[in-house]
Amino acid sequence: MTPKRKLKDPKLVKAKIDGYLLDNKTPTLSGLMLALGVRTLNTLYRYMDEDKAIGKLISEAYLKIVDYHEKRLFDKGCVGSIFYLKSVRRFGFNFREYDNADQVKDNVLNIRIIEDKDVNQSK
Repeated sequence: MTPKRKLKDPKLVKAKIDGYLLDNKTPTLSGLMLALGVRTLNTLYRYMDEDKAIGKLISEAYLKIVDYHEKRLFDKGCVGSIFYLKSVRRFGFNFREYDNADQVKDNVLNIRIIEDKDVNQSK
């Protein structure tokens, strides 16, 4: 049995995303998930796969978060952003393409840098 979807209206999702991005000086993926009421990446992916409009909004929001941290790399004292980008990439958040409503392409931009085999070898 599939859990009941909490996010149904793209306009409401957009309002939640916009509110989160405006209210937070240092946005994060986990903060975005909390703002949307999503507790796991799998749930986030399910929303993205089931509703292309919501998926596009979430993907764009995440790109804005990564953009913020990438721009901080040019600032003095950017260690937090370096750590954030490495951490998020370690957990393997995958972007998906939602521009074509008829076809969803998984892993258009996969920002996962560290493969599982690399992690296992370092232990």
